[in-house]
Amino acid sequence: MTCGNSPAGYDQSRLRFYFDNETIPRLDLSIDDFFNGSGDPLVYPLVGRWFQSSHGAYCYLPFPGRERLKITLSGLPLFYNMTYHRFDSPGNMISWTGAEDRAPILVLSH
Repeated sequence: MTCGNSPAGYDQSRLRFYFDNETIPRLDLSIDDFFNGSGDPLVYPLVGRWFQSSHGAYCYLPFPGRERLKITLSGLPLFYNMTYHRFDSPGNMISWTGAEDRAPILVLSH
């Protein structure tokens, strides 16, 4: 079942990203807002909705976390998949702020 351009419930279900040991999510968006590609820094083609792919929403924007990254989902869908890479040492890694330069990634995506 769909509601508008998205599956039912995607406007109410929320993705929350907690970086390092934060108790308040740094990123807190509905599934629709996260994947619609119209809000900086989540822009198309780095993110896309179910009708722009093989019926699954996607995000290719990296979200580095110096110590950890916890992602929670409230509501639908009942399934999602995240891919991550864990480094032996964080080195000079800085946790995601949303202000990172995406130009190199956008060049590769065209």
